[in-house]
Amino acid sequence: MSSLGRRHGTEGDIGLPSARLKEEAHPHPGASAGKSLRSQRQPVEETAGSQHPERTPVSSPLPSWLQSPRGLLAAGGLLLTLLVLVPEVISTARDAAAGPMKLERPDAARAPEAAPLDPLAEPDQDWLTEEAPVALDPSSTVDAGEALDCLVQPFKIVEVGSQVLGLIQTIHVERGDPVTKGQVVVELESGVESAAVQVARMRASLQGAVRASEESLALSASRRKRGKKLFDNEALSVDTREELDTQARIAELELLQAQEGKRLASLELRQARALLARRTLRSPLTGVVTERLMEAGEVVDEETILKVASIDPLRVDVLLPASRYGSVAKGMRATIEPEYPADASVVATVAVVDPVIDAASGTFSVRLDLPNPEGRIPGGLHCTVKFLDE
Repeated sequence: MSSLGRRHGTEGDIGLPSARLKEEAHPHPGASAGKSLRSQRQPVEETAGSQHPERTPVSSPLPSWLQSPRGLLAAGGLLLTLLVLVPEVISTARDAAAGPMKLERPDAARAPEAAPLDPLAEPDQDWLTEEAPVALDPSSTVDAGEALDCLVQPFKIVEVGSQVLGLIQTIHVERGDPVTKGQVVVELESGVESAAVQVARMRASLQGAVRASEESLALSASRRKRGKKLFDNEALSVDTREELDTQARIAELELLQAQEGKRLASLELRQARALLARRTLRSPLTGVVTERLMEAGEVVDEETILKVASIDPLRVDVLLPASRYGSVAKGMRATIEPEYPADASVVATVAVVDPVIDAASGTFSVRLDLPNPEGRIPGGLHCTVKFLDE
């Protein structure tokens, strides 16, 4: 191929110069007309372009491939890759420079090497052997003479209150005062109830109605008797005799009515006395007053006024482990050592053994009765208990 052919081939690859050469070699019939039109428009375009001066483009400091979004994404990915790989390369270089490290345990701490398995050997049967369960001895957990923690509490605590609405007139006791069963401790205002008792008492004591009925009955009986004799002698008519009999029966009924009225008056007197008794509050047990919650002049409506505690005997509560269940029975004795007095050591008797074991704590409760005739041991103390062997 000649140099001219090579030049045309190169220009044909570019595209635009080869097209111009073809137009020059074979001019189109309308090309001359188009050329004349372009020549006419060129002065107008040059005149319009002269009115607007050309703007000088601002050159960017970034390379051309970074000015597109695709180039920015590629640069960010490259930077992230460098940030991840560079620390690993540095760490690998340091380990290579330091040389391989070998950690060896001393001979005493080395694990023994496992013996090679022999497929023909008999298997070890030790791992198949079932161990017998170990039985727990109840006495191994808590010895009979071991001291256990316990709590001394009053045998009973009763709240004294009024079952009716009323005004507190008098409170006869203070906190800490000893009281006996049935002792009057509080009185409510009871003017109306006292007056009702007096009226009922007077009504129950009336005898006039009964006596009048008795006399009327006696007269009716006498007249009836005489009328019977006259009727037998045919000196009295039948109507008169029937009238005398009716009057006698009416007298009997009037006497019965008077007697029933008297009994009803007696019942009303009992009712009035019961209503009056409800205005008087008594101690339900023998003990001491632990709290006084209200004062005289206050209105009470089924509320607690006093708290009374029984301290003879005292109640001792102790928790035992479930393994000790069955070793403590009702009637057993135990030595109680309270915190106060320090030298006090008394014997108590088991009164209640709880038949239910608490699953959460694995314990059951035992209650003992502790005699306290002189009231020397107060309630609410911590103590230790030792069950005595019998």
